[in-house]
Amino acid sequence: MTVKQSTSFTDEAFSYAQNLVESGEFGSGSAAASAALIHLREQRAREAAFMEAAIHP
Repeated sequence: MTVKQSTSFTDEAFSYAQNLVESGEFGSGSAAASAALIHLREQRAREAAFMEAAIHP
């Protein structure tokens, strides 16, 4: 599912996303932003699992 959403970026973040698109790594700035959010979600899930394992070994 895709949701169309208008989002504002800092100049630095926008420039980085543009570079990723221009290098061919992503097809669009939206794809780069989506990938970054998914990566952040996965990273936080790993960190939460690590903390849970540390608290309840």
